[in-house]
Amino acid sequence: MTSAGSIDVPDRTVSLNGQDFDIESVGYATPGETIEATAQAPAEKDYILYLYNNQVERVDFSRMTGNDSASFPTDGLDPGTYVLVVRADREYKVIHPVVVAGYEPTVDTSGAVTPGESFTVEIDPDAREYENAPTMDSITVVRTEDGEAVEDVEATPVEGSDTYEAELTAPDEEGEVRLLTTVLGEESIAYTSEQEILGVIDTTLTESAFEVTIDEAASTTEVTENETVEIVADVENTGDFTGQETVELLIDGDAVDDATVSLNGSESDAVTLTHDAGDIGETSYTVSSSDSTDSVDVTVTESDETDGTDGGDAADGPENGSDTGDTDNGTTDGGSIDEGSDNETSGSGPVDDGSDTGETDEGSDRNSTDNDDRSVNGTDSEGGASNDTETASDDSEGSDGQDSDSSSDTDDDDDVIEPAEPTEEEASPVSAPLTGFPHFVAAVLVIGLLARTRRS
Repeated sequence: MTSAGSIDVPDRTVSLNGQDFDIESVGYATPGETIEATAQAPAEKDYILYLYNNQVERVDFSRMTGNDSASFPTDGLDPGTYVLVVRADREYKVIHPVVVAGYEPTVDTSGAVTPGESFTVEIDPDAREYENAPTMDSITVVRTEDGEAVEDVEATPVEGSDTYEAELTAPDEEGEVRLLTTVLGEESIAYTSEQEILGVIDTTLTESAFEVTIDEAASTTEVTENETVEIVADVENTGDFTGQETVELLIDGDAVDDATVSLNGSESDAVTLTHDAGDIGETSYTVSSSDSTDSVDVTVTESDETDGTDGGDAADGPENGSDTGDTDNGTTDGGSIDEGSDNETSGSGPVDDGSDTGETDEGSDRNSTDNDDRSVNGTDSEGGASNDTETASDDSEGSDGQDSDSSSDTDDDDDVIEPAEPTEEEASPVSAPLTGFPHFVAAVLVIGLLARTRRS
């Protein structure tokens, strides 16, 4: 015979009215619930199913035939132990204890449970509030293996608390361990030596098991190719036994890093696993324990480092004090002229390495710095050239050993211009620069004069 909500208990023999009965389970119901009972009997066999209280007083009954079931409400019943009894042929055939719970104990097994060592459980009886509720006498904890009781311990009160503690011994190896915690009343069941049961709970201790969960917020899921990937994972021992576990970081099934943790039951910890970023693109990283895995995709992008070249230097122009501002309407000053060069061409001098210094050699410098020369040479203040300037330019075009209309004008030695030594102030490119179009015209005139001098 069984009832809904039954709890398996270690096999035991109970005597009732001089008869022995084997007990394998105890029914469980809270006040107000219905006790649902099922009995097995030969077909066509009539019998009566009784419900007795702890004094073996009849509370209710149901007539049954063969394999049958019956329901018994618990409204109005006091918490305590009741007994379902099958009676046929004027004798008891089967008994089945049922507890109408006056207590709902809870058991805390979060402490360390190490194979072969002692461990402690904490029990809170959690008494229900009922009128005429029986008084609790004690709490026992029975550890079972393969349905047999191997340890039976009475819990002791915790000073300053409503809880109780019981110390037991763990088996030598991890495995499923059942703890049957029973709240016993002061009264005994009539005609037996058994104390009344006021509450019961069945607790199973499980082997250590490690669940891993990647903390994506704490992990680096986007890195450059030169950075290190960090994967943070929470590891929880979801079992009751204390255990040690090695957690691995995998890429394509290959371990690239690992960490070892030791955790008590229900305890958790965070581990950080690292790996140098691989090829550009997306890579799946997996954190694995012997019991669970979790994965996250990591994106590796190209490094944005440069070669350190300062691209702005090219626009700065030549160094060593070169003058970048001596232009007029887009025309750059023609550079210095070397009067001693036989290979020079009329109208222009050799350009000195591209730097715009605004200087000319000696004689041209004096002409370019004299404001009166600009009016003599026909150049107005706006930078325009007169017809005299054009004539001078024409004369200079023939200076390379060819006759021109102006060559006869240079026969007299008096026309030779002796270049004066420039003063320190005039020689300074800062104090007297040749800037703009008027200076260009002055330079052309100087070249023409020099050409005439050479032919003479």
